[in-house]
Amino acid sequence: MPILGWLVTGALVAGRISGAFLVMPGFGSVGVPPLVRILGALCLTAIIAPLLPPITAPPTLTLLIWGMTTEVFLGVLLGGTVRLAFGAIALAGELFSVQIGHGAAIQYDPSLQISQGPLGILSTLLATACFFGADLHLVMVRNIARSFQVVAVGGATNLTSASTVWLDISANIIAIGMQLSAPLLVMVFLLNFFTGVVTRIAPAMNAFFSLGMVLTVTGGMVVFTLALPHMLGAHLILMEEAISAMSEILSRAIGG
Repeated sequence: MPILGWLVTGALVAGRISGAFLVMPGFGSVGVPPLVRILGALCLTAIIAPLLPPITAPPTLTLLIWGMTTEVFLGVLLGGTVRLAFGAIALAGELFSVQIGHGAAIQYDPSLQISQGPLGILSTLLATACFFGADLHLVMVRNIARSFQVVAVGGATNLTSASTVWLDISANIIAIGMQLSAPLLVMVFLLNFFTGVVTRIAPAMNAFFSLGMVLTVTGGMVVFTLALPHMLGAHLILMEEAISAMSEILSRAIGG
């Protein structure tokens, strides 16, 4: 019976870790082989599970199904919180692409599993590189390991309240994404205003096609190049805030 309790505990621990690895940045990308996620989850489970007390309740089928469901969902909430933070720089990069005429060059972004313009994909890839370069993936793994001290296996009783943290983060992401793209939006507005005035003065010049598009693309690339370091800096700050929000999710998961 104690051995069965250890096996159930290990399975629930693996469920939470697997849920987090399924969606967390980098590990949750399409290009990462599933075997890497499985081995990573199993290795982390082998380290954490022996340190936790075994479940003493009778391991019924209902307990296993409910326990695995709640643990996987809690892991998705923890890993997806940081994944959501990538939405700000992805939104800013997509606005850059659309506004300077790269909308026709939309491609599939494997890191976020969505279709984006070239500048959006570049921004996301650089943001992922910053995520690993700042060792934030190690901080995430450490927080996931520590989550078992806050919420015991099978102890998440209020996941609905915990999921509302995503709503707060999503609102903040949209606001930051619009702020990051604000310099380009202002530039495009001024260029359109300028070409509109020129077209009104000299209609025969056809300034929008002969001058406006060239200025928009060139100016947009210049603004993007100058703004990119600041975008990545703001992204790192947002990532740290998202990682800090993991503790709020755990607190709400146990009714705190």
